[in-house]
Amino acid sequence: MANKYKFNWEDLNITVLDIAEGSGYPRDRVPERISSEIESIWLKYRSLIEPQVVVKILPAQIVNDELCCADANFAIGNNIAAQVAGLQEAAFFVCTIGERLEQESARLTDSGELMQGFIVDCIGSLAAERLAEILQQQIEHTVELTGKTISNRFSPGYCHWNVSAQHDLFRLLGSAPCGIVLSSSAMMRPLKSISGFIGIGVKLKKGYACQTCEQQDKCLFRNRKNNL
Repeated sequence: MANKYKFNWEDLNITVLDIAEGSGYPRDRVPERISSEIESIWLKYRSLIEPQVVVKILPAQIVNDELCCADANFAIGNNIAAQVAGLQEAAFFVCTIGERLEQESARLTDSGELMQGFIVDCIGSLAAERLAEILQQQIEHTVELTGKTISNRFSPGYCHWNVSAQHDLFRLLGSAPCGIVLSSSAMMRPLKSISGFIGIGVKLKKGYACQTCEQQDKCLFRNRKNNL
């Protein structure tokens, strides 16, 4: 059964410094003018963030380099497979902040408000990532009550897991979960959406094997791996 979780923008705990850092400014050296502008934009547009999440937990196992469950087999590759070896279940998920913030960013950009459009887009990216993080925390808390642990989350398109796997992932989660639709090339709409799985087992640990990965220069986790 797919479980729906309820979140709102306040749950994401986003600060002006978070947005500034996500926009490319050093966290400890944000010009006052920029900080003030970001705060104004954040206060004006934060209510457009509409978090939605769907999760489905299924019995699963690793066979060679595949994540196998009753409904699908995913060719996740040896890197991810090694990090979730011994899992007993997998929490398949998709989350999104909706399309309203994305539409506002496009409107601002098209009208010539380039900085505002850029900041709103950065807020959207940060909000989607933060939503996935708090979902992981909630799943971890629930799993700990049963004496189990979790892995980190893994998404199609990273660590040699082909992005096309999103088609099978979406078939697991139902038609257009959270209103998200896939293109033929597996791109999600709304864009500020994240999909993937989290391993669940008795001895799983969080932590990415970044030292052996060939995609370090492209990975969105590379600067945060020690904090996850």
